[in-house]
Amino acid sequence: MFRALPVALLAATVSAAAHAAARPHLLPGASYPTARRQLMAQNFVPVRIIDHGDRLVCSRYADVCRAFPEVVECTGAGASFCMWLYRNRTNGRYWIIVTRGDPDTPSDVSRLRYDNAGPADRPALDGLTVAGPNGRPFRFAYPPKPVPLCREGQPNPETCWIKPPPDYRPAPPPRRTP
Repeated sequence: MFRALPVALLAATVSAAAHAAARPHLLPGASYPTARRQLMAQNFVPVRIIDHGDRLVCSRYADVCRAFPEVVECTGAGASFCMWLYRNRTNGRYWIIVTRGDPDTPSDVSRLRYDNAGPADRPALDGLTVAGPNGRPFRFAYPPKPVPLCREGQPNPETCWIKPPPDYRPAPPPRRTP
């Protein structure tokens, strides 16, 4: 019984170390160029964004987009924040790095300060086309929630199809369990 305890502790330590290795370790307030170098040293690579979809970041920050192709979005108003996309080479997961500040030119990027990092979620990536790990373009596109057909007397017809599109497929009925 006592022999199992060290094995369990070792397994928990290895698991915690693996999880910790998957998360970037950066000092809060570090300049973006410093944080970028630290990320690359920790096996995180900047992801080249080929097309931003409907985001307007590169219309306002064209020079920044050319110099730092990993920029996803910058708010550009008030307390400005920018989001940058990285991929962990170890596990292939995408991460969003958030900085504070407003970069008008690539030289202004050194004024940006690291704020936080987290795994990239669907809304942050939706519509982006990036250079995948193999160099080929890859588009993050998530299907919209299915829209039902309108039923007679439905209170809000804007949330349903009156005349469905040609490729419409109704959702399957819920399964009944005995």
